[in-house]
Amino acid sequence: MIKRAYSQITIKSIDEDKRIIEGVATSPTADRYGDVVEPSGAEYVLPMPFLMQHDSREPIGHVIDAKVSKSGITIKAKLVKIAEPGALKDRLDEAWQCIKSGLVRGLSIGFTPIESARIKDTYSEHYLKWS
Repeated sequence: MIKRAYSQITIKSIDEDKRIIEGVATSPTADRYGDVVEPSGAEYVLPMPFLMQHDSREPIGHVIDAKVSKSGITIKAKLVKIAEPGALKDRLDEAWQCIKSGLVRGLSIGFTPIESARIKDTYSEHYLKWS
């Protein structure tokens, strides 16, 4: 079962020409639902799809780098840029503008839990290992 964890994304840098963003995607602090996703428990293969609003039918780019530390996972994502006019160009340009302007302030990761534990006296989970 796919789960989601939500966090504020902190954009560290933007490369306008290449449409590359760098930022902190997840940290070991509780998300808005009280769940904790342990960064060191991540299992992943790069590149992975970078989606807008978890819509796997409409990817906007790829996560091309991810570094795990105790404080979180720092990612580098490349959004696709195309010149050919049409609906795809419009969707990709809109996604880029939303991120660049700060309208999109959050990032959520979709993941499959491998190992988790209930956080005492809550309905929340601490995800120790996840894919």
